[in-house]
Amino acid sequence: MFPNLLPNALQYLLASFLWSKDSPSHATPPPLRFELRHIHALANSSRIVFSDVRLGSSNFAAEDYGVSTKPVAVHRPASHASFSSARFRGLTNISWDEVEVVGPDIQDRDTLLTLAKMTNNAYSEPTDSEWYDLGPDWINDTYPFGWEPDADGFRGHVFATPDNSTVVISVKGTSAGWLVGGGGPTTKKDKVNDNLLFSCCCARVGPTWSPVCGCYEGSYKCDQGCLEKSLAEDSLFYSVGTNLYYNVTYMYPNSNIWLVGHSLGGSLASLIGVTFGAPVVAFEAPGDKLAAQRLHLPSPPSVQHITHVYHTADPIAMGTCNGVASSCAIAGYAMESKCHLGKIIRYDTVSQLGWSVDIRTHGIRMIIEKLLVSDWDGGDGDNGTHKAVPDLFQEEDCVATMLSALEILAVIGVVLLVPLLYRLWNFIWLYFLRPSTAHKYLHAAPTYALITGASDGIGKALAKELYDQGFNLILHGRNEQKIRKVVEEVRRNGARDVLYFLADASDVNHDFERMMAPYMNLNITLVVHNVGNQGFTKERIDGFSNADVAGIVNRNAIFPLHLTHTLLPRLRLSAKTGPVLVQFMGSLASEISPPRFAIYGASKSFLKALARGLDTDEQVWTPTGVHFEYLVTGQVQSNSMRLTASLGTPTSETYAKAIVARMGCGWRKYCPFWVHAVQLWFSEVMGEGMQDKYAAGAIPELIALHEKKA
Repeated sequence: MFPNLLPNALQYLLASFLWSKDSPSHATPPPLRFELRHIHALANSSRIVFSDVRLGSSNFAAEDYGVSTKPVAVHRPASHASFSSARFRGLTNISWDEVEVVGPDIQDRDTLLTLAKMTNNAYSEPTDSEWYDLGPDWINDTYPFGWEPDADGFRGHVFATPDNSTVVISVKGTSAGWLVGGGGPTTKKDKVNDNLLFSCCCARVGPTWSPVCGCYEGSYKCDQGCLEKSLAEDSLFYSVGTNLYYNVTYMYPNSNIWLVGHSLGGSLASLIGVTFGAPVVAFEAPGDKLAAQRLHLPSPPSVQHITHVYHTADPIAMGTCNGVASSCAIAGYAMESKCHLGKIIRYDTVSQLGWSVDIRTHGIRMIIEKLLVSDWDGGDGDNGTHKAVPDLFQEEDCVATMLSALEILAVIGVVLLVPLLYRLWNFIWLYFLRPSTAHKYLHAAPTYALITGASDGIGKALAKELYDQGFNLILHGRNEQKIRKVVEEVRRNGARDVLYFLADASDVNHDFERMMAPYMNLNITLVVHNVGNQGFTKERIDGFSNADVAGIVNRNAIFPLHLTHTLLPRLRLSAKTGPVLVQFMGSLASEISPPRFAIYGASKSFLKALARGLDTDEQVWTPTGVHFEYLVTGQVQSNSMRLTASLGTPTSETYAKAIVARMGCGWRKYCPFWVHAVQLWFSEVMGEGMQDKYAAGAIPELIALHEKKA
């Protein structure tokens, strides 16, 4: 048994021998034979624990591992001191020495098969049924490992050729119970290292996860310095792996050192291989480039001595086993890295063999027993000729981490949810929390509110409500008898002015300046264009006479336009002492354009555009203090709309109170009544197709109501 004998000072000394430039050149290297020499593990004390396999023992015959070799150029730091200094100072430019060593012939299938079997054996004791016999004379029998009972971390085996010219360190990967690799005492530490090396930020996948480090800062931010410090702890597998490498080189100072591993073990082998310039073959390893960056490993001029072997049905190696609903996440692993160092041999088992992407294909035995038992039948060569293994390639333009489809949908969901939440908050504030600000238009007394269409319905109710709020009134009506009756009703509640004027809104041939002349010296701070007419008929538009068409447009659009045009100079004067508000009574018909309401809906849409344009004119270009609002109105019970009052159909009085309560809210377009706001939102969500279908279905009921009224 070899304990960890090397303090840091001795490790630095050995490094100068490890990176000697005088390596022999092998023009035609012969095949190598390997023997199992040592079993290594990590104890709770972070010590490397070795168990030797006695040469010549009857228990373990020194049997062949058929491995073909070829010269491999590797780059090693000129000195370990400069390499370590560059790591801790975050530097990437250091001096490198190019050395030629004997490496595995990675394009030889038998070589890959033997190395894969060595990798598999890292998970097992030689007496286990899972152990591969690597030659006819290999005998599986009980032999003490020499591992301490509490060894629960970094594990593997060390193989060597009989002449000790080449040594292979086989690193065990993740033991994850049912997921892959079986269970065992290393499961907990395996998971910690997986989540540190391959997650974006300490495996902080969601609010329900317990991160493996405290580096998450919230709002999708991660403390990079904290994360790098966590990765550099001595008890973590990369640091343990470098100590292991020192120990092996101490025992075999003149040998070529190779590293192999599966899954987590493959990535660790790759990181150690980058550190020491040793040939590496990693099977089904997660992306290791992100971990190399976080460990601040200086990048050598070439990493062609590192080879990754995996297949496309393995979501871990492909970097797709991520997202909260993935198999990895369900098992507690945040496998969010994607990119690999070095060269890649990738078996396209999905396209060529019809395999399904499945976490269960991640086991090393899938590589050994399904892919490396025969030459690759994937047609990789010229003219579709078969090759022993797929062609080598190197990843280009690879992003270190990749969002899963579920995470992309989650991001889209958040983007879509934010405006919805903002709109919900505005809805709650406007209709349930915000106090009325109608009083801010009561300035420089006496203050007047002008209301058109005040003979009945909403206009009449609004006149009474504003009068109660303290406004003097200027009311418009077409029928003098009806408007005088309204004036008398309003005056019963106070002694303020209630004036009126007469005009047929369907006729725009009025002298508006003369009509408004008596009121141009009054302090008008509020104008409500309530006048309008639905003009509903059971006929299509060609069922209207030209006079009917003109009358609908005049009442709903042209009359308010001319009146506003005439009043604007007066309103600007009033705005010098306080805010002034002009409201256009709109309709849901302008939003959904139901059949039989085309003219009416179009004229209300005109008012919507007018309110927006005038408000911009008065506020953006030359601010005057005059504001314009468009009120989206749904069904309201009145004499002209003989509907039954309900939750969605308020009375004129209820609707008038809603107008006053929302007055001056700062929005150019809104529904004064909260149920109408909900209806408008649903109409927007439905889209035009559903809107048209719903509106068309309501027309027969309106026709029946129209005929009953007639």
